[in-house]
Amino acid sequence: MVAEKRVVVVLGMHHSGTSVIARSLMVFNVYLGDDLMPSQPDHPTGFWEDNQITATNDRILVAHGFSWRKPGFDCARLKKHSTYQQTIRHIAQHVHRRFAHAPLWGFKDPRTCRLIPLWKDVFRLLKVQASYIIVVRHPRSVAESLRAKYRMSLRLGYQLWLEHMAAAVTETRQHRRVFVSYDRMLNDPKRELRREAEALQLDTSQLKTEPARSFIQSFLDTQLRHRLYGYDDVLPSATDTGVHMRAYALLDAMAADEISATAFHRAWKKLCG
Repeated sequence: MVAEKRVVVVLGMHHSGTSVIARSLMVFNVYLGDDLMPSQPDHPTGFWEDNQITATNDRILVAHGFSWRKPGFDCARLKKHSTYQQTIRHIAQHVHRRFAHAPLWGFKDPRTCRLIPLWKDVFRLLKVQASYIIVVRHPRSVAESLRAKYRMSLRLGYQLWLEHMAAAVTETRQHRRVFVSYDRMLNDPKRELRREAEALQLDTSQLKTEPARSFIQSFLDTQLRHRLYGYDDVLPSATDTGVHMRAYALLDAMAADEISATAFHRAWKKLCG
């Protein structure tokens, strides 16, 4: 039975295509909020990211000595903090004021990957059923994009990619979710939209509406994709331990419906623990 109130959370590393996948949710009348981050010259199609949720995630990370660029954050330690219960109640109250009118709402912020346990506690307080989209993109595409924009080392880019993806996979295992490839969404949006809808029990009749046609024909633009790599495009040897490509292969297999959930988790546990 689907709960009356639902939230769809888009998870993935920065620069992995989460904005495009978040925008796709509007095809299914998922409410993304009324305070979205504005587009920028290097991101002309917009971020589709709620400013206030992003600011909340940032404040939590900074308060504990982290930022999205610093690896090693442990949400389990955060949950032991004396102010934790007060924090989640405050977030729940704020979110309720802004989204309670919407039976189906959602958000994306890559920082959420590191704070999923916190947000799951928020959802419990709100009594909303959470579903998740895990966005998959080649780690080299992500790392090189981060290097181009922030002068981040490739080694750090790969490390952050794996940390975000590992948290997203582990923390959502018992929940309704779907793995979506950013590149496949650009190449075959009709198929990927249907996968989203069927996996998350969204309204498939919306695939025949004007919002769907607008998303496919007007919003999506493969010219905005500056990097595209495949399995043969290995990571530079100075940074590649092998785990990144094996992790990507497993994630991409899930996004292509080429592996069962049981087989995926068995292999993922061996790889990432």
